[in-house]
Parts: sequence; C-alpha cells; structure tokens
Amino acid sequence: MLSVRTALREHRTDAIICLLLVAATAIYLMLRRWPLGSSDEAYYFYHAIRMLDGEVLYRDVFELTTPFLMDVLALAFHLFGETFTTGRAVGSIIQALLTVAIYSGVRAVGAGRALAVAAALLQLAIGQPAWPYTTPHWLAILLVCALLLISLDRQRARTTGWVVMQGLLLGLLLATRQHAGVAVGIGMVLLTFADALNDRLWERAPGLPLIGRVLTLAAATLAGFGLVMGPHLMQAGVGPILSQLVIYPLTGYRDTNQVAWSTNYLLNHEPFTWPALLKYLPLVVAITALRAAVAWVRRYDRRTVETLLVLAVFGASAIAFTMAFPDLTHLAMIMPVLLIVAGELLTSVLGIAGRRGRFAQTALALALIVACTVQLQRNYAGALTQYPIQHYTQFGWLPFGKQSEVAVVEWVKGEVEKSVGRELLCYPGWSAIYLMTGAHNPTRHGLIFPGYQSDEEIQDVIETLEQKRVEHVLLVRSFIKPDDPVDAYVAQHYRCSGELNLQLCARNDGDWY
Repeated sequence: MLSVRTALREHRTDAIICLLLVAATAIYLMLRRWPLGSSDEAYYFYHAIRMLDGEVLYRDVFELTTPFLMDVLALAFHLFGETFTTGRAVGSIIQALLTVAIYSGVRAVGAGRALAVAAALLQLAIGQPAWPYTTPHWLAILLVCALLLISLDRQRARTTGWVVMQGLLLGLLLATRQHAGVAVGIGMVLLTFADALNDRLWERAPGLPLIGRVLTLAAATLAGFGLVMGPHLMQAGVGPILSQLVIYPLTGYRDTNQVAWSTNYLLNHEPFTWPALLKYLPLVVAITALRAAVAWVRRYDRRTVETLLVLAVFGASAIAFTMAFPDLTHLAMIMPVLLIVAGELLTSVLGIAGRRGRFAQTALALALIVACTVQLQRNYAGALTQYPIQHYTQFGWLPFGKQSEVAVVEWVKGEVEKSVGRELLCYPGWSAIYLMTGAHNPTRHGLIFPGYQSDEEIQDVIETLEQKRVEHVLLVRSFIKPDDPVDAYVAQHYRCSGELNLQLCARNDGDWY
C-alpha cells in the first residue's frame, strides 16, 4: 500500500510541476514583447484569415505546407478575433505544451525532476527565442515529442489502442509538415520491425503481431491525415494539392533553399539564444545511436536497448527532416527532441558514479536552471529595448523597433484605403503588410519570384494584375533581381514613389483616374 501511495504522490508532484510549467511559459511568452514575424508567422496568419474570408487553400491561396496549423489558427481567429494577440496565444500554448513534453520525456528516461525542469527551461530560454513565432515547425515538433513519449514504453506502444493513437498523431504530423511526417513515419515502421527482431532475441512481448501492427498504424495514420486534409481535398481538388505539397517542395523550393549544415541565419535573434548549443546539441543523437548499436550487439537488458533505439531513431528522424534547410534556426526547432535524448545521455553517464552522480546531476540541473533564468530575464529586457514602440494596426497592437517602421505601415495603409477593394500586391512578398494595413492580396501568392516559382506562376501574377486592374503594388526592391518580369510589368503600368528599397506603386494607365 505504501508503494502505491508513493507512486501516486510522485505522479501528483510531476503533474503539479507540469501545470506550473504550462502557466509560467504561456504567461511569460504573452508578456514578452516581440514583433509580428515578417515571413513565416505573418504568412500563416494571413493564410488563415483568407480562409475565413471564403478563399480556398491550395486553390485560391498557394501553400507548400500541409494545413493543420492554419486550420487551428483559423478556428482561433474565428472564436477570439483576428488579432496578433490571438495568433501569438496559439504559439504560446504550443510552447507551453512543449515544455511539458520535454519534462515528461526527460523524466521517462530516468532523469530527476531538477534535470527535467532544466531541460524544459532550456527550450523556453534558448530554443524558442531562436524562432519566436507561431509556425508549423513548433506544432510539428510537439507532435513528434508526443509520439516519442508513447514510443519509449515499447510494451505500451504495441497494444492496439496505443498503436491507433500513434497512427492518429502521425497523421496529424503529416497534416502539419508533410516531410516531417514522412521521416518520423519511416522511423516508427523501423521501430516496429526492431520490436519483431527483439522478440526473437528475447521472449515475445504481448501486443499486436508485426503485420497487424503495421496495418493498424497505417490505417490510423490515414484516418488522422484524412481528418485534416479531407475538407481541403474536396474544396481544392487533387491536382493543386499534389502540385503544391509534393511536386513544388521537391523542385522550386528545394532548388532555391539550399544551405550548409548549421548556417547562422539567426540575425537579430542571436543575442536571445545560444548558437553554440544549437550547433552541437545534435551530436547527442550520434552518441546515442552508437550506444544503441553496442547495447544491441552485446545483448544488454531489453528495456535499455529499446530506450536507446527509440531515442536514436526519433533523433535521427528529426535531423533528417531538418536537412531540407539545416540552419541554426531549424536546428532549434528540433531542440525539444534533442533535449530528451541529451537527458538520457546525461543520466546514464552520471549514473555510473552512483550517489555522487545523482548529486552531480542535481548540481548541473540547478546551474542550468539559474543560467536559463538569467537568460529569460535578459531576453525579456532585451525585447523591450529592441522593440520599444507599441502601435495599433489593423491586426491589433504590435511592437515596433523604429518609428520609421510605423510610418511605412501608416503610409501604405493610407494609400490602400483610397483604393477600391483595398487590393495590394506586395512583391516578392511581405505578408505582414496585409495584416497591418488591412489590405487584400489579389493573387494566390504570399511569396513569389522567378526561380522560386515556375514561369507559369509568375505569368499568372502578371495576368492577375492586368485582369483585376489592381491599383497598388508594393515593391521590396532588395529582393528583386534585374530582368524580373513582374517588375517590368509594374514599371510599364504603375507610377512608383518611396525609398529606394520600398516603393509603393499606383496604377497610372488611366483606368482608375
């Protein structure tokens, strides 16, 4: 009876810590000042709003990512208003759940509470600030962590109910970031075959047989994926979805976005994170994979072998889908999985020393907690200094770094309000301006330029400008190359004013005046 009470007390303590992590993370991120993300975040916010306005994703709006986060954002905007606060709240909740997933994962691999708390705080203080925006990357890694937590208990993972749960989560992952779902799905199938092999090396464990388990996982994955993708498929059709979610990521997007491993694109985020940690943390996956191989060959106890295999496979899968763009920012986006892997490695290494090792683990954890607390305070104060201005826009109150940035928004807003339908094309792309000014993008594209998109898509933009007689085009000239066909069309049909880098162009062919 005492052991049952002790177990309940242990679970209750963990539950209380998780609740505190959720509350602290959500409150901190909502209070910390940070501007609207000019690329990914605004891009997805605006797509969600266009969906609420009746436009169809993949038919009226070009998108290379599966839609789960945009569906969540659209629901949140519908319920709580189309504001920056609503969108950022969704991101804060995702981050809050990530701290719980990290804490639970580190605890599941045998670490003490102090080290688990430290790992969760590392995500909040170091991982999230590397890309402090609401994007599908964070939702995807949350789903990956959920699958990792289930997979760590191999007996549980092979029972029917939990296989179905894993399939549903994998389907949602595919519906959030398709290439992440493919990489993790391959990893999970490999683990299923590893279980079958382990049944031969040790005695057979209870649960579904190999073929039944693979089929159940596949069926549940299809159900989870279809739940999200079904409505979009019916509205947009097979052709546009296949083109935008499969063909385009493997052609135009891949050809344009190629960087070396750990390239530093942190820019103004760098003071808010630890670049060296982001760069070298993936090494724990290689170490764990080597340990898993040795443990398997030497026939260590089955639980140890399976734990190491799961950590190695999920870590490798996370790195695999990051290879699409493996800069420091995207390495930060898989940090939650890497922290769980690192937690097991530290626990095992320090555990060799027995009681002294447990003391060392606690001391290291406390040092990390103090360092993270200092970094969190520094990030909070640094954000206030870097973005001192609060200005009300069409998307609610937003932080700005300079008064000149506010002036640009008000300038564009004033011109757009004079036009019929508030139509504006920002070229090559700046989705934030649509949100801040209330302008409407008359084309399918939030970001488009030659090479990144096909010649047919570029021509479609020109035809849209011509057929709809769009009154205003905002040119971001630093991203426009010579001989750009859209720029040439604008030069012929519009009158431009403004600074050299940012020009607002009004149609001057006499049709509107």
